Amino acid sequence: MYRIRAAQLADVNVLVDLINRAYRPTSDLAGWTHESAWVAGDRITRIQLSNDIQMTGRFLLLAADDEGKVAGCVQLMQQSKGVVAIGLLTVDPALQTQGLGKRLLQAAETFAVEKMSAMTVEIAVVHTRTELMAYYERRGYHVTDQQRPYPVGSEVGEPKQELHLMVMRKALFS
Repeated sequence: MYRIRAAQLADVNVLVDLINRAYRPTSDLAGWTHESAWVAGDRITRIQLSNDIQMTGRFLLLAADDEGKVAGCVQLMQQSKGVVAIGLLTVDPALQTQGLGKRLLQAAETFAVEKMSAMTVEIAVVHTRTELMAYYERRGYHVTDQQRPYPVGSEVGEPKQELHLMVMRKALFS
């Protein structure tokens, strides 16, 4: 059983290792959600995640088992009044396809409504990740006509090809 709680600075090292292993694995332990075919380098640094955890309007939830081993996380960022962006949805590659990602996403949506007064959540997905967009569509998100450039130079990895982000949204009802 996994408990979901707010991340703390003491969790940063474990979370950074987990996020980078899930997003940009270098071994055969890659899960289905990684971006290694399109982006090289780490997804996040310890400094970035430490700053995010301390930043007003940003929250990071994590899932840990009964022994405290971290298995996943999800980030929430206030975008504007009523709109919260969800990102860094991460599940340990060895534990993927067991429902933890769905549970983290639901926890993020509930948190967004209850703690951030969200009416809408949005997710930005690399356009080549059609299977990931389908995953979010099955959870009520829809692709909008908004696109964003891939954040080159933002220390989130270097694209191996030209990439952009597709914005997906879901209306929440509180």
